[in-house]
Amino acid sequence: MTNLFTRIKNTVTADLNEVLDKKEKQNPIAMLNQYLRQCEQETEKVAKFLERQSALKDEFTKELYHAEQSAEKRKYQAEIALKAGETELYQFATEEQQLYSDRAERLRASLEQVKGQLAELERKHGEMNNKLKDMQLRRMELMGRENVTRANHRIDQVLESNTYSDKSISRFEEIENYIDRLENQVNRSYNQTTIDARIEQLEKEITNFSSEFFFVYFHNEVAGYLKLNSNDAESEEMSDESLEVERIYVKNKFQKHGFGKLLLDKAFEIAMECNKQKIWLGVWEKNQNAIAFYKKMGFVQTGVHSFYMGDEEQTDFIMSKALK
Repeated sequence: MTNLFTRIKNTVTADLNEVLDKKEKQNPIAMLNQYLRQCEQETEKVAKFLERQSALKDEFTKELYHAEQSAEKRKYQAEIALKAGETELYQFATEEQQLYSDRAERLRASLEQVKGQLAELERKHGEMNNKLKDMQLRRMELMGRENVTRANHRIDQVLESNTYSDKSISRFEEIENYIDRLENQVNRSYNQTTIDARIEQLEKEITNFSSEFFFVYFHNEVAGYLKLNSNDAESEEMSDESLEVERIYVKNKFQKHGFGKLLLDKAFEIAMECNKQKIWLGVWEKNQNAIAFYKKMGFVQTGVHSFYMGDEEQTDFIMSKALK
């Protein structure tokens, strides 16, 4: 009879051990790690979509600039043709002006739509990053609880060698319930937005002593700005005797007022003060108006630089001007 009870006891003990082993195999930390890896992968994918959308915005901006410049050019030509009595030429220029104006209006609406979509994507991407960070912090909390649970389980095995209480099993159930609550929290909507990457880039640019910003004002309003790079801040590897015009921008409503020339003249002045031998810049190969302007200011093409806009390869012309 004693042997029978011993056998029954051993069988029950073995069954309980099997249950505990299954619980350990279903490690909630491992499950959470896998879930976090999936979240990180999805966040990275969204970041790539953000890059593509930003590149698309830049492309719309360039196309809009080209359309506006072309419309202005045709308007001017139409006025000349009208004064000269060239009716056919006037009609052609007028139609072309209307075509470019319509295109500019369409591009302007598309650009605003793309900007809105980009802002919404950035907001959602920020939510994903915040949720992911929250999950990582909560994982650390969960790991602490899981460590305590496993330690108590081993202690229970030593202190209660003859019987197995439900204490350890209940602790594993507590962890699984915690994961369920954690996933529910992750799925909640956050009303926070992020522009961390953009702010970080601006901070880097502003605090870089090899970069300088200059602004032109018209009636207390910023009409345009200029960014100059030297030495390690230059976007292409050049000699120490060069100065880069990385950005030169004039608002649409202030164009045709000579602000572009004013900003470039400022760049020439800074280059001369710094004893630079050359000043250079990059310009999109399809931006014919800008290329013509830079040629007028004494720049010549000295090279090319490839970049990608989405999946499409684009080319920038490297244009330089010798100062001495």
